Amino acid sequence: MKNPFYAFIFLFSITAFGEGLLGERILYDSLTLNSSQLLDPVPTRPTFRLSSKDGLSLLLSPSGSICEVQVKGETYGKKGNWLSGFFVRDVINDSIYNLKGKLSRIKNGKIKQTAELKEASLLFQAVYEAHPNFIKLKGSIRDTSGSDRAITLYFALPIEAIGWLWWDDIVAKRSIEEGKDYINAEENCPFGANGKHSRYPLATISSEDKSLTIAIPMDKPVVHRLVYNSQTKQFFIAFDFALVKDTAKFPSRADFEFLIYTSDPHWGFRSALEKYYSLYPSFFVKRAKKEGGWYVWGNMKDMPEAAGAGFMFHWGPSGPEAVKYDNENGFYALQYNEIEFYQLSLGDFKENPSYNDAIDRLRKTAEGDKATLDILDKLAYTGGSGFFGQMLRREYFKQISKAVLNSALNDKNGKTICMIGNFPWIGNSGWGAIFPCNLDPDIPDGYGRFDLDFSYKSAFEQYKKQGALLGGFALDSYGGYGDDKRVNFRREHFPYVDFPLTFSFTEKRPVIVQYFSLIEWTKALRRDTIRKGFCLWQTALGGKLPPSSPSPLPIWMYLGRKPPITPTLVSFAPSPIISPAPTFPILLALSGRLNSIFYMESFLGTATI
Repeated sequence: MKNPFYAFIFLFSITAFGEGLLGERILYDSLTLNSSQLLDPVPTRPTFRLSSKDGLSLLLSPSGSICEVQVKGETYGKKGNWLSGFFVRDVINDSIYNLKGKLSRIKNGKIKQTAELKEASLLFQAVYEAHPNFIKLKGSIRDTSGSDRAITLYFALPIEAIGWLWWDDIVAKRSIEEGKDYINAEENCPFGANGKHSRYPLATISSEDKSLTIAIPMDKPVVHRLVYNSQTKQFFIAFDFALVKDTAKFPSRADFEFLIYTSDPHWGFRSALEKYYSLYPSFFVKRAKKEGGWYVWGNMKDMPEAAGAGFMFHWGPSGPEAVKYDNENGFYALQYNEIEFYQLSLGDFKENPSYNDAIDRLRKTAEGDKATLDILDKLAYTGGSGFFGQMLRREYFKQISKAVLNSALNDKNGKTICMIGNFPWIGNSGWGAIFPCNLDPDIPDGYGRFDLDFSYKSAFEQYKKQGALLGGFALDSYGGYGDDKRVNFRREHFPYVDFPLTFSFTEKRPVIVQYFSLIEWTKALRRDTIRKGFCLWQTALGGKLPPSSPSPLPIWMYLGRKPPITPTLVSFAPSPIISPAPTFPILLALSGRLNSIFYMESFLGTATI
């Protein structure tokens, strides 16, 4: 075939033949998929109907396809040639399976769907529940092969929404056009099928007279995406799960739950968010008993005018005398900690220490090596969690180092993750190592358990013995130093997780989302502190909350942020998931003294210094 024209014709013919067999490539869930994987042109007739009292109805086929979505008798969309309802993608094999199964009525009008996919080694079940003003779907998917699996579970509603609005938040919206994926997501995440994770636990589409929302509960964090695809005309939710037998609390299984509901279309996302607050009121309880400004470090006694200026929260008091002053004047004395990390001083190094230098020092400290402990004794920054209590200083170094070794994260190569740098707060030469830790309190002799049992409980007791009462705990840099987008490959941590695993974006291997482990620990701290009426405080680093930031909101009493500062004006817009609900005091810590502390609770605010 010497003539290039014939070569071109041959290539074109082969390509056309292949596309005829395999289908065209389409953009779906930010992935380029073969359309034939998503096609389901077989006509279906609804035999099941599930309706909320406010008129939202799902019409389902005997195998689980969503035949039609109605609101008060008006059709929002009908199944066409694409899959609808539940289906699953095996990410490793790039295969999509329709979760066709059996539907049956169970008690209280609920519908149960079950499916066994022998060719995919998967078991699936879901329950559809009709409530007065929403429909809830919950269930699980389980691997039966005993192998590690990376899957994306989809649920898609057929919705004719061309010309509608896609809401990114309460302000930003986009007109829905043909041939696009609409999503508001944190991107470049090291986990999931496409490195995207929805910023909020809900998504809304609306027209002049129609509105529909899909939402997940914030207290059950999962890697998820909420998307409208205008080519397939589907409004869908996607869950990225890793199924492994090592997850002792739910072996080879992942659970899911989400809601579908309508709201006032004239108010778009704002109305959907207002309804979300009403559906999950416990997430937005105002736990704050007092309100005021944020005082950082030292002793408030040194600034008598602080009380008159409205200060209430003392972040990191300098010692028992400072806490006593706070007690006498009704201020909250908050024990400070950057809980997610252990910061090891390498301040005796004159030049950049190596990774091996840091690991060697941590291990030798855990072993009680005298020469290493002699060095640590002379360094400025050797407090770790910062409170020794009745434990001898050297024993503290030894025990906390053991805990860090048990809880340190692993990268994809099985190496302990460690960040080495020159940090001004370290002192001496400034060199130090930061070890991110999995704070899951169930890890035996782990860093999370060490901090719960020693750094906090012991701190409270030691202050109490000196006539000073801590008023709560302040966790700084929550999700900071990259922890908002960090994953943990350490398999020996898998048995302790409470939330489903996901998989790494590049390798498609099972991982723990580090931020989810942090939520597990914070819940444990909350259980201990809520009985005592303590204040529990989160501070985000760099003026932003992590991409999964809504997940811990049901736990917190106060949220602090450190935004960029201009000399005379601070303009602050909290995350829209927080903003319209007047339940969370949001405090700003700015540079300077009295003229730099503000507290805001409204949905948008500005403050003049």
